[in-house]
Amino acid sequence: MIQVSKKPSKKIIYLGIAAFLVILVAFVSKYHKNSVLGENGSLLAGAAAAPAEVDSDSDGLSDNQEINVWHTNPNNPDTDGDGTTDGDEINQGRDPLIPNTVASGATPNDLLKPGDGRISTAVKIVIANDNSKNDNLTQNLSKNFLTSYLSAQDQTGTLSSDSQNSVVQNVISNISKPAFAEKFTLGGLTIFDPINKEEIKAYGNSFGLISQGDWNTYFKITNPTYSQSAAYYQKLSVDLSKLKVPRAMADIHLQIVNNYNQMYVSLQDLDTYQNDPLKGMWAVQIFRNNQNIMPTFYIKLANYFKTNGIIFSKDETGSMWNNI
Repeated sequence: MIQVSKKPSKKIIYLGIAAFLVILVAFVSKYHKNSVLGENGSLLAGAAAAPAEVDSDSDGLSDNQEINVWHTNPNNPDTDGDGTTDGDEINQGRDPLIPNTVASGATPNDLLKPGDGRISTAVKIVIANDNSKNDNLTQNLSKNFLTSYLSAQDQTGTLSSDSQNSVVQNVISNISKPAFAEKFTLGGLTIFDPINKEEIKAYGNSFGLISQGDWNTYFKITNPTYSQSAAYYQKLSVDLSKLKVPRAMADIHLQIVNNYNQMYVSLQDLDTYQNDPLKGMWAVQIFRNNQNIMPTFYIKLANYFKTNGIIFSKDETGSMWNNI
């Protein structure tokens, strides 16, 4: 019987769905409102003057931003004279060049409009100055999406459904997917040329001993965490990498070892999915792909033993090959 972990599988499926929903909700709530600013212009909060920048009128915007982005007066904290400083207006999603004439408590009549080139310029500055880790796939996707969306909006003022879909597809197609973790190489394996059937049989029994031993230890864990499941696959890959492998099966053995190592890496990524949902989604896909292809390698090993006339007794750890 091919023993790939079945205990975390249902949990992984649910996690994949949850991760997808997290990203979907984030996109809908943050980018698909009537204003690209989000609630209270929160996306532009980072556009305020940094401590090292000159802010002559102390309105929260640097002189450079006032002149080159918002076209406001750097020496007048309230350019439009409506009682709210330029910086506060921007952070409230309002236009600092249009005076608000609506009474307090009502919806202002100076709200910034989607397609305003000043918005995309300001947001791009915020994104460019974002010091978040660049290995976070979700953050990178969000920033790339917003930049592409605003750039497209700058050209047309508004985006049709087809244009929005085009932006989404373009961003998705440029996502950097995690690379396959090929930790082990043929040069790192102990490869030999068997001179009799007993040496081939010894390899099959050793493989079975490791598989069953590691599985039995792991199976005793009730509701294993992703870290515990990852540790199982890591140990399995390391233990199998130490076997003496018949030359004819070296490539297949190496693929099995690297696939188990990749499943270990994927489960590690799943353990931190809350900080990077997109990476968690890729981890689910990679884990499943490796899990699904593993039987192919086991079948090739089983056929190798059968071709060489190797029959394992039911008391031998290699008996697992008789049932594949």
